[in-house]
Formats: sequence, C-alpha cells, structure tokens
Amino acid sequence: MEDIYSNVIGTQIGVEVMKEGDHAYNKRMTAAIYRRLKELGVQPRSTANAASKKVRGQWYTGNFVPDMKMRNFDIGLDGTIMPTLVPGVPGCHSKPAVQPAPSLDTLKRYGFTMTYEIKPNLILEQGRIFKAAGSKRIFPERDFPILIEYMKKDATRRGYQYTE
Repeated sequence: MEDIYSNVIGTQIGVEVMKEGDHAYNKRMTAAIYRRLKELGVQPRSTANAASKKVRGQWYTGNFVPDMKMRNFDIGLDGTIMPTLVPGVPGCHSKPAVQPAPSLDTLKRYGFTMTYEIKPNLILEQGRIFKAAGSKRIFPERDFPILIEYMKKDATRRGYQYTE
C-alpha cells in the first residue's frame, strides 16, 4: 500500500509552492520541504535508523523490495489521515501530526462536480480487486471502504499487522 500520509504532505507542499508563483520553483520547493519537516518534528538519521532496526522483521522483511508486514489503512475516510509511528524509539518523543484528508468539497463549494474512476494497474491483481469491489469500475468514494475491508482481511490472513 502507498504511504498516503507522505503523499498528502507532498501534495500540500506542492500546492503551497505553486501558489507562490513560478519563479525559482526548485529553491522555493526545497525551502518548503525543510520548513514542513521542521514543523513535523523531523528526526535525525540515527533516530530513523533506530526506528527501522526496531521494526525489521516485524513490520517488514527484505531490503530492496521489502515485504511489508505492517500496513496503515488510514486513507481519510473519517476526514483525517494519521501516520503510524514506531513506538518506543529512543530520542523520538513526537506526537503524530494529523492531516486533513483530501476531498472534493472544494469543487462542490464552487458548483462543480467530478466523477473519477480508477483502473487497477496490476494485471495479476485486477480480478481480485474487481471481485472484492463487486464491479469492474472502481469509484473511490464508493469502493474504497469496501476495498480497505478486503485488504484488512487479507492482511489478517497473512499474519500481518495494520493500523487504521
């Protein structure tokens, strides 16, 4: 599963920088990334290494192509997204920074509507995804809750952990 929390943070930073104009984009983007990391309480590399070491074998195995055994299924169905933090990492006393989940409300405020559909890109998984959703057309607002429940059951069957 994608890291939804990081995707949301990256999108927020991108929007912020694009609103500033198009001069010196790379410089402004770099500054915005550092600013956001500071706001989120970025930790030094040693803390990140300690966190990774603490969960190796429990949350993931492998290196280049890891098998993720811990999943975060928080995709914002309640309106917010929260990261999964590694508990008990020395030197890390941060609290998770909850982020608002993206929605189509902004479009609705201005009188627009949008329907979007997703086509699963994984040929080997398409059949399972369509079967779980009960349709060959995947609409996020309708089908994501159903697909998340399917993924939770699959994670449990495999002996994986998850947060939501």
